[in-house]
Amino acid sequence: MKKGRPAYKLCCLITPQQQAAIVTYLLTTTPAIGIRYHHVHRAIMDRQVKLVTTSYGPIHVKYLRYHNTTKRTLEHDDLRQLATTHQLTMADLQAKILNELTTMEQKG
Repeated sequence: MKKGRPAYKLCCLITPQQQAAIVTYLLTTTPAIGIRYHHVHRAIMDRQVKLVTTSYGPIHVKYLRYHNTTKRTLEHDDLRQLATTHQLTMADLQAKILNELTTMEQKG
């Protein structure tokens, strides 16, 4: 930054109702002489959670959709428990379960 001084960036996620109070707080409690702010929008995928029985045991699967994009993710805590039970790494078990789910979905 100017004259070799370091720059610091502080990001705050706040509601519009909090903006005036937070700007006042930052300008009075920090050496800052100005604040940049902008509104942020977020796109969120629709989600549906289902309990699915696999050959490794039951696991919660999140089915996600946004327009024509679909994904599925395995619940982390369930995956960790099953990995421990079957003495597999989480990555290996995840791959096996996702392959199994694909096969189940293709059969209908």
